[in-house]
Amino acid sequence: MAIILVVLVGFLTSSLVNAAEMSIFAPEEPPLGYTNADGAFTGVSVDVVKAIQKRVGNTDEIQVVPWSRAYYYGLQKPNVVLFTAARSAEREDKFHWITPINQNAWAFFANKESSLEINSLEDVKTVESIGVMRGAAHERYLLNHGFSANITHGVTSFQQNVKKLRTGRIDLLFYSVIGLAISSRQVGIDFDDFRPLLIVTPPKAYIVMSKGTDLGIVKKWQEAAAAIKADGTFTDIAKAWSQRIELDFGLRSHVKDGVLKLWEEK
Repeated sequence: MAIILVVLVGFLTSSLVNAAEMSIFAPEEPPLGYTNADGAFTGVSVDVVKAIQKRVGNTDEIQVVPWSRAYYYGLQKPNVVLFTAARSAEREDKFHWITPINQNAWAFFANKESSLEINSLEDVKTVESIGVMRGAAHERYLLNHGFSANITHGVTSFQQNVKKLRTGRIDLLFYSVIGLAISSRQVGIDFDDFRPLLIVTPPKAYIVMSKGTDLGIVKKWQEAAAAIKADGTFTDIAKAWSQRIELDFGLRSHVKDGVLKLWEEK
């Protein structure tokens, strides 16, 4: 009887873990995740998350929300998945880290007509207005490096800041090179209308899960993420998107160290 009870408890526990409803959030952040011309949410991180969902038997829909809202839910509620989040010391204990997906090259962009010259972060601090997405790692990066909140202009989408930069409402936009190329196209602005003044390399960006989530669920997602990297599924997804990004946007990327690095390999 004792053996039967142990087996039954184990079965029920496994069933509850598999049946747990997850809230899965992601912002519009091309090419990691974006709504295409057909209205479908797609991107390299979307495909990776779906591959993990398939392995763990999860069928919950990915919900597209502003990053600030996704991040808030991730801090406040259990059973939340969000992607992608740059890993930092400040965030380390706030989430369960499932797996890294990508690493970007960030830059401070100005209009091509701008006379600004920037050679260091200290130079950037003299600029009056810098556009970032509210609550995103870009904003936190600036604040962690001694920038004052009153010189950053937070919005809920990168596309808003692309328009603000082009119309001169901000002096600089702090964004990824590849993200600006894609967002510019989405809002009908020529990417060549901007020029990067200073490039920095941020931490890797991860799929994360909220604290308070059953550790059995966390482990299943982590194991599934490790499996798709071990069997080549992740590499296939990342390489396919690398080719698509170059074909669609003329921007090169490469797969290395288990992530898609969104710049050309030298």
